[in-house]
Parts: sequence; structure tokens; C-alpha cells
Amino acid sequence: MLSSFFEGPEKKLEIILSGPIAGLRDNNDKKWDKTAKAARANIISKANTAGISAYLLSESSLFVWDDRILLITCGKTRLVEALPEILKIVDKKNI
Repeated sequence: MLSSFFEGPEKKLEIILSGPIAGLRDNNDKKWDKTAKAARANIISKANTAGISAYLLSESSLFVWDDRILLITCGKTRLVEALPEILKIVDKKNI
């Protein structure tokens, strides 16, 4: 029997910056929480390596490098609503 549950299409927002931005990966000021919330998701956990911060979201993932942001979601998230929050973090002239 097939389920009638459909999670929704995968959506992807990738922002490539002109160069690295110091402090982009940290979340001390909850900027990535605000970004996820604007997209209608929540951060569940976080992992860091020397080059990337990965945030597990309630409906997929957010990856932040020093020079790139990648938000991949599905379900009821709305990536376009996360963009104003990202533009508070990154000046659009650096995109």
C-alpha cells in the first residue's frame, strides 16, 4: 500500500561569496537560528570541521563555509523567506 504522505520537493539555496568572511560560520549571535526559522525550520544539531559548519535542520541541512552558504530543505520550508536574514549577515555586494 502506498502512503499518501508527501514531504515536498527538495529546495536548494546556494550563495557563493566573492571571498571569505571572518566569523561567518559562528552562531554566537544566533544568526543561523534566525535564518532557519525564517525558512520555517529549526536547527536540531551542529557539527564543525576546520573548513565547514554543518547544521542539521528539522527539514534538512544548512552548510556554512567561510565563503559559501548552502541551504537544502524539503517539506514546508520556504527558502526565499530565509534570504532577507542571510542579507543581514552578508552584504549583497559580496555575493
